[in-house]
Formats: sequence, structure tokens, C-alpha cells
Amino acid sequence: NNNNNNNNNDKGNFITLGNHNAGVKCIEYASDFNILISGSWDRTLIYWDIRSGQKISIINLPAKVFCCGQRGNILVLGLS
Repeated sequence: NNNNNNNNNDKGNFITLGNHNAGVKCIEYASDFNILISGSWDRTLIYWDIRSGQKISIINLPAKVFCCGQRGNILVLGLS
């Protein structure tokens, strides 16, 4: 039946922030700062301004990011 009310082409309020050079393994929203934090196997952590979609900061890490957790002003990373 093609009378489905769900429109898979409607992106609503979604935006593409950017990309990493390898797979993204974690994403955290820091509501206190209104930023998104993404960690990747490309050994970077990126802070994103979710209003503008721009990168705020790129942090180079010594290893791949496998997991992350954030609360307040504390960010914990699992690297390998």
C-alpha cells in the first residue's frame, strides 16, 4: 500500500554537521554548552556548534575512540 503517511524524504529539523575521516564511534550532546561532541576511529574528537553546524574545535588523540560519556563539564573517552 503506497498510502503510507510517513515521508522518508522529509528531513524535518535534521542537518549534516560534517564528517570524520573514519567511522564515528560515539556522539554526546553537551546540553550545558549546546554543543555536540563526536569521537572517531580517525583519532579525533570534534566539538560542533549545533546551531551553525560548524566545527568549534578538533582534538587529535593518541588512539582510536571506542566510546565516550559526558556529564556537565566532564568527558570520559575509551581509546585503543
